[in-house]
Amino acid sequence: MQRDYQQGSMLQSNVYIINSFLYYISMQKKLHLIIKGCVQGVWFRHNTKNKAIELDLKGYVKNLPDGNVEAVAEGPEEKLKLFLEWCSQGPKLSKVEDVEFEWEEFNNEFDDFSIRR
Repeated sequence: MQRDYQQGSMLQSNVYIINSFLYYISMQKKLHLIIKGCVQGVWFRHNTKNKAIELDLKGYVKNLPDGNVEAVAEGPEEKLKLFLEWCSQGPKLSKVEDVEFEWEEFNNEFDDFSIRR
């Protein structure tokens, strides 16, 4: 009887862990942005990385050949909304004219937030 109780308790614990993980994954999103305007040569990537780290997001930011900046970030949807809001303003020296963005499926592909070249 004692052994059955322990196995049942262990099973409940495992179910709780699995449900917690599934909830965590369901709250995670991926945001893909193209930031347009005067966004290169104004420390946009550096400041974007700092903001992403502050929000505990994972992903990257990089300059594009057409003068725009691309950012991809993964994390909780609420934090991604804050990140989108920040990218719409940018750092002091930048002048953001437009931000195209798309919500994508979270796939946990990043270990940190980096500046790509």
